[in-house]
Amino acid sequence: MACRACHEKHGILQCSTCEWTHYCGARCADADWQRHFIEDHACEERLAPATRVLEPERPGHGALYVGGINAMLKLDALGIDAVVSVLHRMHPDEEAVLRTLIAPEKRPWKRYFFYDDPAEPISDAFEESAAWIAQQLAAGRNVLVHCWAGVSRSVTLVLYYMITRRGFADADAALRAVRALRPQANPNDGFMNQLKNRHQ
Repeated sequence: MACRACHEKHGILQCSTCEWTHYCGARCADADWQRHFIEDHACEERLAPATRVLEPERPGHGALYVGGINAMLKLDALGIDAVVSVLHRMHPDEEAVLRTLIAPEKRPWKRYFFYDDPAEPISDAFEESAAWIAQQLAAGRNVLVHCWAGVSRSVTLVLYYMITRRGFADADAALRAVRALRPQANPNDGFMNQLKNRHQ
């Protein structure tokens, strides 16, 4: 398999995240990381752009968005002032790219580490994330909650916020409201059960 960056030498280094992209050496890998991270790892987001799912609760408050990893390219265009990332732990080079795109020196950034696996204890982040989102919105910041595709992990945290801070009756009612704007929203069954178990 040829090196993805130079296309001339044999690829011997393998991307640790996707496990199918190869490079001939560290120089090509380093040169290509940002493009690979955005174009290949974020392909789902081309079908799932960031979505504004809640308008400001009152004048002076921010709006709430849900999206995937490629929304990182659109933060300024969307007017995003604060970011919640819900991802697995990343390769150091991916971590550096993400940090560069988010620019935490100019916008608050909250991170959680979960896989999109029904057994993951995402409920551990429910209350802290909801309080943080509420604080940022009240400060007038537009908040983006994102995972890889903006389908399961990020939507789960947004549903909890909607139930506990915005008066939605339960997880099903909140999910219906999100799907009206973002049809691909689909938390896995384990995450939905965790939401329902917290608010029966």
